Amino acid sequence: YLETGPLAYYCREDDNMAIVTGAGTIKPTYAVSVSMKNNRLAWKERRPTLILGFEHLPDFSPEQVVANLQDRWSGLKSGRLDRGIFLDRDRRLTVTELASAFERPEFRERFAAAAKPLLGNGQYLGLPAVLGYDRVAHVCNDLEERLGVKVFEIPLLSPSLPGMRLSDLLKRDLLAAGVDYRQGAPIRKLDGKGGSVSVALRAGKSHGEQIRAKYAVVATGRFFGGGLEASQHGVRETLLGLPVEAPPSRDNWHMASFLGAPGHPINRVGVRVDHDLRPLGPDGVPLYENVFVAGAVMACHDWVREKSGAGISVATGYGAVESVLADRRGSSGRTEA
Repeated sequence: YLETGPLAYYCREDDNMAIVTGAGTIKPTYAVSVSMKNNRLAWKERRPTLILGFEHLPDFSPEQVVANLQDRWSGLKSGRLDRGIFLDRDRRLTVTELASAFERPEFRERFAAAAKPLLGNGQYLGLPAVLGYDRVAHVCNDLEERLGVKVFEIPLLSPSLPGMRLSDLLKRDLLAAGVDYRQGAPIRKLDGKGGSVSVALRAGKSHGEQIRAKYAVVATGRFFGGGLEASQHGVRETLLGLPVEAPPSRDNWHMASFLGAPGHPINRVGVRVDHDLRPLGPDGVPLYENVFVAGAVMACHDWVREKSGAGISVATGYGAVESVLADRRGSSGRTEA
């Protein structure tokens, strides 16, 4: 679906690809929007390339990208454009403002006129990920025709525009599929009874709201997301009070070496699950038949060292939904029998 959808995601079957990030590092990834396809090619070929930024855009430094990569990429150079060439000087420059501007043909025309003299013999042009919203593929193609070079986006620190594009696309599809999507008032408590969860208590602006569901997927994250809470007495899971696997003493949460192997034990705490991603009790038996756990709140992984946070979230989120569907099919079969 992503390959043929409006974002036109690109991948290389079973292989990862290496792309340039906004920090000037090289990051492996499996799939990117078509706007970053040339990012991979530029790094692979190391052809003359201009990394172009914008004055007063705080989220991207082309000089940093070049400084970190120039020892491995001799044809790399940086440049900046003054926003006053094509935007109001009095407004703060943001990623979202640039994205909206790049969707307008007249802006792209002014941008191309300002950028072309800086290209020199460059064959690629790298820009921060600001090239529009839903029409990013069209924007890239249009800029390539105007400039005569291959254009690519460079992902910025999260939350970045490529992630926002994907999130908006998925939200629209969920709503179109009839999903009751809520945002802005998080679930504060799940009420578990009789080995299952039947009611979620959602805190609204003025009062709580009860939401009945046959299944629940707990994907609340760790400490930053609010799924886990640490105190002098240990670590607790905040929604259902699920058992958390953690060192028994706070003295064992961290190592003396900040960056040493195998990593700080506190980074591996979380809820232990079975093969179907159901949360386990101290005896190793699932606590609930229709509660599943996904993402960072799970135990036994260290996304800080593994750099696997997004992959774990995607894989276990998919796995939790698969387990829900399998359980529904099994329940349907038992009912008919």
